[in-house]
Amino acid sequence: MIAMTLVLAEINIHAQTDSLLFRHNHTVNEENKGDLCLNIESLAFFKDNEFKGGRADGYTLPGFWLQPTLSLQPLGRIRLEAGIRLLKYWGADNYPSCHYKSIAAWEDNGSRKFMHAIPVFRVQLQATKHFQIVLGSIFGGSNHNLIEPLYNKEYNLSADPENGVQLLLATRHFDFDAWVNWENFIFRGDEKRETFTVGFSALPKANARSSRIHTYFPVQILFRHNGGEINNPSGPRVQTLINAAAGAGVLINTSNHIIPCMAIEAMGAYYGQQAGKELPVDNGYGILADMKARIWQLDVRLSYWYNHDFISIDGDPHFSAIGTADSEKIFKNNHLLKADIGYSYAFSPEYILGISAGAIYMPGCDALEKGMNTKVAPAVSFSAGIYFRMSPDFLLKNIRK
Repeated sequence: MIAMTLVLAEINIHAQTDSLLFRHNHTVNEENKGDLCLNIESLAFFKDNEFKGGRADGYTLPGFWLQPTLSLQPLGRIRLEAGIRLLKYWGADNYPSCHYKSIAAWEDNGSRKFMHAIPVFRVQLQATKHFQIVLGSIFGGSNHNLIEPLYNKEYNLSADPENGVQLLLATRHFDFDAWVNWENFIFRGDEKRETFTVGFSALPKANARSSRIHTYFPVQILFRHNGGEINNPSGPRVQTLINAAAGAGVLINTSNHIIPCMAIEAMGAYYGQQAGKELPVDNGYGILADMKARIWQLDVRLSYWYNHDFISIDGDPHFSAIGTADSEKIFKNNHLLKADIGYSYAFSPEYILGISAGAIYMPGCDALEKGMNTKVAPAVSFSAGIYFRMSPDFLLKNIRK
């Protein structure tokens, strides 16, 4: 079952705080044929989460990630990029050796390092004017344009780059992003499971985004598969989960300088456990009501979420019937009210300051814990962060000249 919701629309994505801080320009310009460049991608952050209500524990993320790469465009429609991704939390000298998404859990295999570091390699093929194929380190995170129940935007700070294959299409009336993110590779006899995520995000548009009233119809799907055929047969069994969302949105572009745009969107969210019985709930749905406006230089958003057994794969844990604080507690028919405000200032397109703050009110609800019914008291959670993004490119040489 997919229930209809009201969710926030994509308001002029080039002006939004999240877009400026977390999204990447993936166009391949044929005029840059032969360019060898040094690219510096970096995000410094300090985010504090004061979480209550049992969905997630509170914590603070102080640190930065740095991604220096060399890129070469040997042909007009082919771009190669290679480098390293470094993640540093201030005050941490030893890091777990594992795939990072949220705050990593320790795996005591003797690996210790001053920073978390992984290689980055990307091949971009601009097949046509509107269609692109990406291999290696794909354009992930907020670039997929998923709603919060499907993707926790805090992963833009803490998660490893997504790696696999990606298909991108962008036209006047249709945007499309399909990808495979391979998160855990296994060798024969491994105790762990092969893990990958298949995603699909489409945005059919009734008219141009610049129209006074712009209408669009987002469709979003995530599949998470845990399994494998060559791992230890006595290990964990196969599990497949699905999250999906679909609906319609309206964006209003005004001629007012103080409130240049506002939006409302209607969507439905669905969860299903397609294979395996590791989670106690097999399916559920959610209802998200979200309105957004650009007021002066502020992005203001008000949201309402209703959850009936919806379990999120990669979303904010507050939107899930099972949070990250206690995996044995199931929140039944819970709902929340959420308010967010963001501010961004671009010193230039390559240097951007961002500030965000948010509050979540969760009314009391019923919960099921170890087979017993319990009551969860109302709670209010807060979060706030400050960010600085740097993304300059430096031309080293043109190999064609």
